[in-house]
Amino acid sequence: MINSSLSPKKCVIVICIFVLCLFPFVTSAQSVGNVNDLKIYLDSKDSVYENICIEYGTQTWNLYSMEDEADLKTPKEKMNAFLQDNEFIENIDYWNKNESSIEDEILKRRVFVYNNIIEGTKIELDSEVREKTTYLLEALRNRNEDDSSANAELENRVKELMKLRNKKARMLGYENYADYLLDYYGIGHQWFKDFTKIIEEKTEPVYNELLAKIKEEKDSVKFRDVMKYLKRGYNPEYSMDSNFLIMRETIAGIGINYDSIPIRFVVKEADFGGNCIGVKIPADFRVIMVPGINFSAFMHELGHGLHGAFTKSESAILKGYEWCFGNDPPAFYEGMAVTMADFLKHPDWLDQYTNLTDEEIRKQVNIDKFSSAVWMRYNLYAILAEIEIYRNEEENHIDVVKKLFKKVFKTDDFMSRQYSLLNTLYIDYPCYLQNYTIADVISYQVHKTLREKFGENYVNNKEVSKFMIENFYKYGVAKDWKKILFDATGSELDVEGYFKSLGLLN
Repeated sequence: MINSSLSPKKCVIVICIFVLCLFPFVTSAQSVGNVNDLKIYLDSKDSVYENICIEYGTQTWNLYSMEDEADLKTPKEKMNAFLQDNEFIENIDYWNKNESSIEDEILKRRVFVYNNIIEGTKIELDSEVREKTTYLLEALRNRNEDDSSANAELENRVKELMKLRNKKARMLGYENYADYLLDYYGIGHQWFKDFTKIIEEKTEPVYNELLAKIKEEKDSVKFRDVMKYLKRGYNPEYSMDSNFLIMRETIAGIGINYDSIPIRFVVKEADFGGNCIGVKIPADFRVIMVPGINFSAFMHELGHGLHGAFTKSESAILKGYEWCFGNDPPAFYEGMAVTMADFLKHPDWLDQYTNLTDEEIRKQVNIDKFSSAVWMRYNLYAILAEIEIYRNEEENHIDVVKKLFKKVFKTDDFMSRQYSLLNTLYIDYPCYLQNYTIADVISYQVHKTLREKFGENYVNNKEVSKFMIENFYKYGVAKDWKKILFDATGSELDVEGYFKSLGLLN
């Protein structure tokens, strides 16, 4: 009973205190107060998260394979609701700030990754952004390539999406969306700026030498003259049946039974040349390949499948599902895929699975510094074009890439094919291409380590698979990718060593 002698003002105060005592949680959505409860809480969240990821993977597979009707809207909405639940956000934020009180390193990592995806999806799961991306993906798939007017309007819509992403990134304290995304890819936007500067500087002497060489032969340097030096190894052409046979034999050489891997390849027309989808990790991987694609792409997607199939993390958030920014580090995941594709560069593999003569194999594995310089400059242009558009959103995107083109290739002879934003990469996988270049460095480092540990003919050493599983595959995202690389190879990302392997450094 309330004392009637209290003033109305005091009555209100007493009532408020009484209500707060009965319902303390109304002051904060954070409800998990101890570490034991935290594990139980995250286990329950893992179950919800994984079910959404499986649905997301299934619908993405349906979208590209067309084996069934695709509905990406529903899992996107479910993921949005899951990651924007206030109680969940408050709990993760609290334990992320108090991670020093968590002794269990795996539990601590789970909190970190959950916090990262909450932060990393603030833009892509924003209602305005989702609406635009959903529309654009559908419009791109159904567009008439000959309708120039409609395509121009569609390209403007893509540019509007890029500006919207920039606006959202600035609200989070970033200069632009590209910098924001590089951080949540686990790369770091400042590290990336330094990395691109290294590419430009380390290729400069050899590239200038090449330009001088071309000028001696011709009055001026055309882009096509430079592109004649763009060579990236031998890619054998096999029949489709041979593709699968040689994939099987290649991984058998390092100790993996192909039939034991839960991976299914489907060959049909699709938006991507090759796409491996982890529907349920580690039990269900599906790969779609377009007809006529080269064998290296098969090995690349197989590499993705192997990485996921041997993941041993029990927690769903640590398995590396790709459906949230800030979860799987794509540069490292692409690195594991490129590592498998790079078996094709090994002389023993070429001797075993191609008809090349010894002399032809020597020519294939010998490094040509001019080819290396052109290759790296070509990569530099490819990875910076989209990022520079984000950094210069008010400029015409064609003007932006023309300026970049001239800087990178040192010629005004701009490519005849106009740079187009009508590509699902800009919608579904924004600012992604740099991951392949970093993956090349990772692959170089892994193969160098395999050679040191197992000898030159490591492509036929069955102990290699055990090393890859124990040192790379098993973690998922239970361990930071840079630490995985360091612990397995003995060094951080070896950019300088990679450039030496390309013949670009003495």
